[in-house]
Amino acid sequence: MLKSMINPVLSGKTLILFFVLLVVTTCLYSTIINVPADQPTIQNGIYAAVDADTVLVAEGTYEENINFDGKNIVVASNYIITQDTVQVNQTIIDGNQNGTVVTFENGENDTAVLTGFTITNGSGNQDQFGGGIVIVNESQPTLEYLVITENTALRGAGIYCNDFSELTMNSVLLSYNVADNIAGGIYCINSNMHLENCVFYENEAISDHSGAINYYVNSDNLNIYDVEIEHCYFMENQSPGTAGVGVYLADGLNTTIEAFVRNSYFLGNSSMSNTAFRFRGEGVIFELTNCTISENEAVNYTAGGAFNTGSTGKVMNCLFSSNIANTGGSNWNSGGPTVWSGANVDFVNCTFVDNSAASGAGLTVGGGGIATLTNCIFWGNSFEQIGLTEQNDQGGTLTVNYCDVQDGIDSIGVSPLSTLNWGAGNIDEDPLFVGTGDYPFSLQDLSPCVNTGIPDTTGLNLPEYDLAENPRVYGGRIDMGAYENQNVVVGANDDLIPLATKLNQNYPNPFNPTTTIEFSIEQNEQMELEIYNLKGQKIRQFSIFNGQSSIVWDGTDQTSKPVSSGIYFYKLNVNEETEAIRKMILLK
Repeated sequence: MLKSMINPVLSGKTLILFFVLLVVTTCLYSTIINVPADQPTIQNGIYAAVDADTVLVAEGTYEENINFDGKNIVVASNYIITQDTVQVNQTIIDGNQNGTVVTFENGENDTAVLTGFTITNGSGNQDQFGGGIVIVNESQPTLEYLVITENTALRGAGIYCNDFSELTMNSVLLSYNVADNIAGGIYCINSNMHLENCVFYENEAISDHSGAINYYVNSDNLNIYDVEIEHCYFMENQSPGTAGVGVYLADGLNTTIEAFVRNSYFLGNSSMSNTAFRFRGEGVIFELTNCTISENEAVNYTAGGAFNTGSTGKVMNCLFSSNIANTGGSNWNSGGPTVWSGANVDFVNCTFVDNSAASGAGLTVGGGGIATLTNCIFWGNSFEQIGLTEQNDQGGTLTVNYCDVQDGIDSIGVSPLSTLNWGAGNIDEDPLFVGTGDYPFSLQDLSPCVNTGIPDTTGLNLPEYDLAENPRVYGGRIDMGAYENQNVVVGANDDLIPLATKLNQNYPNPFNPTTTIEFSIEQNEQMELEIYNLKGQKIRQFSIFNGQSSIVWDGTDQTSKPVSSGIYFYKLNVNEETEAIRKMILLK
């Protein structure tokens, strides 16, 4: 099952070095309290500990509701020693529906670490908030290598964070958490939030919004709050509300939220409206970079994500594909994103494809919203590639430069109060997507979108890599869309020069039960493809022969034994030298 998955994303050497240093430091400067050998319960171990100690918990199920009690200690399973994810799944803290499972409420700092557990069956604090974990009163713990699953609460079934605290998570899976009201995964208020390598899967808010994350500032102080989300997956979360089932960010009266969302995926989420995410408020300043927003659904409007109420920012190298709005069958707009009610958004090198809605299927701008499009592709969206509409006597304003828009200016619906600035360099030509592989919307070598983006990228502040993690400007001039073609170089004579060896991302990813790994090779090269688990152990090896361009992995090791759910790395060796390494996720 998926809930057995945990996803630390570090190289094998880095993991080994980290844990060796941790164990050595622990032995030299602190006491290790073993549970149940030294103390019968985890809480008793915490009582016996002082700052810098480690409470080391053996495998088993512990029916407890623990509190760090203000101590800056490490509470860990044997995962910190073995690096075996089995320890995470088999070392369980079960709240027994008797309140919050783990509480930080006494100002713990970031050296208070919870690592290597499954946190389950919590029901929330006295306010019915935070079924799995509560972080309040300026606490700043570190959460890593956890599975937080099957918890319930009124709000924040997985995690509740408030009171100028800080939520820092790395390699955490939140799954099957259910909130009666808001935020099946995380409910975070007036606090900073930093998430890396986390997965949100099938979390639910029953009566309101935010299946995965609700982040909100209701303070009127002048603080600047930080939100960072990197390498995270939001998949199949759901709610009946309108505030973003994946991520909802909203500001307070005089506050600023600086939000950075990078290299993340919003896949298959569903809600009433504003499904993938919603960034709301004049104090919300954001960058959304190298993200994939696909197959989300909205009963009414905006399946692909909403920017509104004065939020300001930039969206770069993002793919909006196959999102569906108006599933309720009325007349709602925007299968892709919406820019609304005073929001101001710059879209740079984004691809909008195969989204559907009653109108403005690729993008909708209205109600005083302002957007610019540079180096973007709109193709196969129905109905209308782009819609400019109005509300409360305010239209939308859109500027388009160096974009490929199917059917050109005629595919853009413009209401009487809206303004369309159709600028330079726009084309209406089939982008010639590759159509297969993990990046089906990357560009063929002969695509009219190759080397036809804006000639001068000064001031765009482009990411170094495109959505496929390839160098962003290749061939002297930027391409249109989220993917930079890597096979075409335009020289003095416009010669086309093919690249040699290349390792592509596997597809599908995540996968179950099989996945395809494609590569390109030169002739007469000795090549091997190796697959490693998170412990750095090689579990499968394939020899690659001339003329071969892909292999299919069925999720088994060298002895044909099925491997467990989790993250794996695959490495391409050429002439006994490492050429490239990529990661993939197996979900069961």
